Amino acid sequence: MGTRVWCLLLFVCVVVGRSNANTANYLTEDQVGKLISAIWEKPVTSIDVTLYKEIIKPPRNIEDIRKEVTKEFEEMVEIENLLEKPGLTIDKFDIESEFKRRVELYNQPRLMKERMRIDGYLYRLDQTSITPDMDLESELDIHTTYVNSGNKEKNDYTHFSYEHKFKQAKIDNSKKSVWVEHRVDEWIGMPKPISDFFKKVLSQSNIDPEWSTSTPGVDAISKLINGEIKGFRVEIDTLEIDNQIVDKITVSISPQNKKIFCLTVDKENYSRVYNFEMYLHQTGNLYYCRETKEFGKEGYPRQIHTIKYNHLGKIVKETRIVVEKVDLEPENQAELFKFTVPPGYTMVDDRLSPALIIEAMSPALIMEPVENDLSSQATNVQEKEGDVSIHDDNNKTSLDNLDSNSSKKIEHVTKETIRSVGQEKQITDSKLRNLCILLLVVLVFGIAIAYKFTRR
Repeated sequence: MGTRVWCLLLFVCVVVGRSNANTANYLTEDQVGKLISAIWEKPVTSIDVTLYKEIIKPPRNIEDIRKEVTKEFEEMVEIENLLEKPGLTIDKFDIESEFKRRVELYNQPRLMKERMRIDGYLYRLDQTSITPDMDLESELDIHTTYVNSGNKEKNDYTHFSYEHKFKQAKIDNSKKSVWVEHRVDEWIGMPKPISDFFKKVLSQSNIDPEWSTSTPGVDAISKLINGEIKGFRVEIDTLEIDNQIVDKITVSISPQNKKIFCLTVDKENYSRVYNFEMYLHQTGNLYYCRETKEFGKEGYPRQIHTIKYNHLGKIVKETRIVVEKVDLEPENQAELFKFTVPPGYTMVDDRLSPALIIEAMSPALIMEPVENDLSSQATNVQEKEGDVSIHDDNNKTSLDNLDSNSSKKIEHVTKETIRSVGQEKQITDSKLRNLCILLLVVLVFGIAIAYKFTRR
């Protein structure tokens, strides 16, 4: 009897050992081939997506909302004072009504219609907040436009926005205030965090600066199949979800063997990702998850559900998205990403200090790039028909910086009042300085004459 028990225990150990050994090798050549193909698949470089979005967040602190509204109101008052146009927008902005509106807004799901266009590093978002009284059958007006036009890889963080309700256009190049991008181009193909991770590990050279475009090393692929790459492990299991056979890929890192990525993909096409999860390696808690459904013929999903968690595992943001239409690799016009102030909009250029403010009555203004050396305070303005009044932060107008053709067109601008922040103080200081110089000259001249007569 004892012999049988020991034989049974030995058999169980062997079976478990073999099971663990099979899991340790995890991958077949076919699975690795499909994984490599999806990781190195050419990404989408240009996209145009129109979608409806529902955002659910935990209720915000009421006092924080009041501070936010008050700060925006104070900024508007400051701008109007600089423009010497009191009441331009303030009469449209009531603090209490706006505060109540936002309290209600932040305590219920937010509904929006968005159109996002991406072309390489260029990004544009046209956004409309949907309210119950809106007719969704008709064309919805765009409320706000956000554009990142600078190449961040070259330390250019130029970005701008159009507030269509208050007719204000604002441009800045501060890294701190650059717009957060919703990368709708990453909803097709292998998720970028995973592809970046594998490219670094499997590239022919881990220190190759071009690892994102390099090919995987043969030795690395062999080691991946045999589970011999130190520092992380990959498991692929085949299972059935919603009557569909899928492959589940799990990526863990050593030495704690903590899971960092988990995703389910189409068994034959790993570029079609149904579920994607990211975990915090410090705690092992789920940080982000995304579910995608209803893929079109181009491989782009029509339904997306995302959830973001904090370090304690509590939900901080949940988003449900329905894609209305998508165009992959469209020929986007460059004008979409250029800062062109619409007619009748006030322009605020925060790239300069203090900010340059241009109030445009009827023309469309196209602002040329400002040099990073802000000490020059150079501003180029191209003007199309109509009147503009310019508020410059120097003690001279921006007409000095226009090209010869533009300057002829805008001679009538001098009829408008041209002022800048602190200009009156600069004029007073200039007068005092000139008076002191004059007195000094008179004094020196008087001393010279007195000395001449004394010599005689």
